Amino acid sequence: MAAALHAEPKCSQEALLKRFRQNLPDVYGKAYRWVAEMEEIARFAVEDPGAAEIYQGAARLYERLAADAAGALARSASWRAFSAGADTAGAQFTS
Repeated sequence: MAAALHAEPKCSQEALLKRFRQNLPDVYGKAYRWVAEMEEIARFAVEDPGAAEIYQGAARLYERLAADAAGALARSASWRAFSAGADTAGAQFTS
């Protein structure tokens, strides 16, 4: 499935894939900055439970990415491989 996730935008959304490749590597080192931001938006959106949940989920994602960036980068290996254009066949995209 990971190979398909890479192949589809390569065929149909090449500009988007290029942007992913340029920007995803920067996300890991900056992820800590987005945790509080996403939590604040979730609090603002509290009257819409679905929206609040989306932003809480984003906060947890950035929290995990920040912890990974501070450590062994094990959890984001598949994301980094994807953004580098590596063959990710069989990889599991974890968040």
